[in-house]
Amino acid sequence: MQELFPPVTWVLKKSLLRIPGFGWGLAALDPVAIDRKARKKAMQQVIDQGRERLAEGWNLVIFPEGTRIAPGKMGKFKLGGARLAVETGFPAVPVALNPGEFWRRHSFLKYPGVITVVIGEPINPAGKTAEEVNGEALAFIVEQMDRITTLEGVSYANQKPAETQSA
Repeated sequence: MQELFPPVTWVLKKSLLRIPGFGWGLAALDPVAIDRKARKKAMQQVIDQGRERLAEGWNLVIFPEGTRIAPGKMGKFKLGGARLAVETGFPAVPVALNPGEFWRRHSFLKYPGVITVVIGEPINPAGKTAEEVNGEALAFIVEQMDRITTLEGVSYANQKPAETQSA
């Protein structure tokens, strides 16, 4: 993402900052580090600090599922990024990517492969609700995941992610 959207920073779970070496490097990127257990506070933090980062010229990467999901599955799309877009007027840019097919969740092992990244058209949040912005991003991502998956017999379009959540 650093190459595709410079300058970039992230919304990430605060605990990642405590990983020796890796966490220190992440902290240097001035991320929005949230405590996912404090959902209401985390949402407000994404809005407040996200607004600051955007005003400073940063691009903010937010993964709406909040965590890696097993390949071929869809997680809950949270509304944080969509709410940030609606409240700031900045467009949301949907991105579909498939690294989970090679870097599995809860696995130390990494498998060789080519990660495909598809960047969608910016979604203008003007006059839309966060749910509408999120729905447009979800539709794009599902369509693209069906196109880029390397897993035989997997269809994302046949799945419905669990309802969207507020944080």
